[in-house]
Amino acid sequence: MMVREAKYGASTFNCKSIAEITEADFIKRLLADFLWRSRVFNISGMPAEPSAFASVDLKGAPGNFFGDVDVLLCPLSHPELATAISVKRIKFGADAIRNGQPNKLRELKKATEQANRLADVGFHLVYSFVFVAIDTREQNVGRRISFAGLPVELKQFVYSVATVQGLNPQIGLYRTEYVQPMDYEPLSTGGFHGDLVRNAEPVRQADSLTEWVSQVMLRETAIEPGVSPVSLRP
Repeated sequence: MMVREAKYGASTFNCKSIAEITEADFIKRLLADFLWRSRVFNISGMPAEPSAFASVDLKGAPGNFFGDVDVLLCPLSHPELATAISVKRIKFGADAIRNGQPNKLRELKKATEQANRLADVGFHLVYSFVFVAIDTREQNVGRRISFAGLPVELKQFVYSVATVQGLNPQIGLYRTEYVQPMDYEPLSTGGFHGDLVRNAEPVRQADSLTEWVSQVMLRETAIEPGVSPVSLRP
């Protein structure tokens, strides 16, 4: 592990914290990596090897909805089987772990509203994904490296608020944790855990929405997965 300076409350590392990269970048990194994509976006019922799009504007979709789809997955020849995903990230940087106060926790209510809107639009499958990004590099300085992530009490707290409460019954909920225990690039080496709280219930997608999805697939650039040397521990 490469550490230039490590003082309690003022750690300086060579690599960016997993809690600092933007949500949009986080999503694109997962979709662009074959291993991450197969781990995170491969729930039973989702399309196999779909085209994947990020931050798709809902403009033009039936119903005149505002906002966007964080992740849109769709089989190349079956736009009627689109999966729409709302993503919210909870961030635990060094300060948040020390103080027991995660960032972005209050935005979970917004995540519920966004997922419900996608269900109202009428996509075949709708999911709410909660990403918990955890930077434990400071806690591991001078100690045996732990991939465990959050202390039990903090993990229980997060899981107590990231629930299906308020979600439309057809919406699935998937909580995932990403741990950066060493000074390597985010999402390259670390720990991962996924908890599928509820599967999404499929609905018949309206023909008008299917036509909109088809147009999205024609005009937007799909994110193609590559292969990178990811090293993970469950």
